[in-house]
Amino acid sequence: MNFPFYQSHDGVVGMSDSRRKWERLQVPEDLTGRTVLDIGCNEGLITSWLAERNAARVIGIDVDKPRIDYARHHYSAPNISFHCQNWNPLPDGRFDLVLWTSAMHYENDPKSVLQNIWRQLKPDGLLILECGYFGAPGREMVPVSRHSDTRLYPTQAYLVQVLLQNFAVREMTKAEVTPGDPVPRSVFHCRPRLPTVMFVIGNSKIGKSNLATAHLGQGADKVFSVDNLVSRIAVAPFTHNPLQAAIKQSYKPADLTNVYRTVQSGPFLEPFLAWLSQLCADSDDLVVIEGYLTKETIAAFSQKNRRRRVWVVEKME
Repeated sequence: MNFPFYQSHDGVVGMSDSRRKWERLQVPEDLTGRTVLDIGCNEGLITSWLAERNAARVIGIDVDKPRIDYARHHYSAPNISFHCQNWNPLPDGRFDLVLWTSAMHYENDPKSVLQNIWRQLKPDGLLILECGYFGAPGREMVPVSRHSDTRLYPTQAYLVQVLLQNFAVREMTKAEVTPGDPVPRSVFHCRPRLPTVMFVIGNSKIGKSNLATAHLGQGADKVFSVDNLVSRIAVAPFTHNPLQAAIKQSYKPADLTNVYRTVQSGPFLEPFLAWLSQLCADSDDLVVIEGYLTKETIAAFSQKNRRRRVWVVEKME
């Protein structure tokens, strides 16, 4: 091979201490059944280590064809595929784990790549990002002169507040200088930040409405009372579907028990769940829904809304 090795393979010392890097990444020990994407995989060493943790499928991508050819020759396995391509767009599919290591500084538009990663990560997926950043104030990309070129690195504020705004971020390892790069690199574990729906449930007259509006609602995009919603449907002059008709028929202003029983069972449960889902837009950060809802109904809502995090708040007896 007529290129300098980046990774350190058996018998070949590269520019990177690959074993040290692997330890710092803190990859989950068990990847059984998982689908993994290794962005900027170089010669495929770490891709192969991911596959050895029983991942169902591991895709390594890199724009450098000689390195991909080396990876295909040395690290071929039934659950590994190597693609010679850039990282924007990403390979099709949804991923449980994405690694983007030692490479973000080569991308002039990292925000676009990270948005694509967020879209293709499963709701409980994990992005492991290794990158350098500056602790300086301000939200900017700082040009840094290296031994071979000049690259842009984010300030900490720009990295967390802008580039990783769609993720809940945890810095896993302290910044460390690596050979050939003057900017110390840290490892971040990033979970998709998904819209949150919080259900405040329980019997009547226990303070649900006050909790939802006066306390939880202060930080919410929307706050809904299911009592108010069904009452508005019941007294509306027009009926547009069977669910609305059932609400009108079972409605009693002084006691909504029959309404809740009707919409949370039988043929009306699915349209009721669809209606609740429509209350929550993808752009909402937090939606609070207060009402007399069963835990079975909320569990069904959660199953239908896998791209939303669902919390339940219930008063202790």
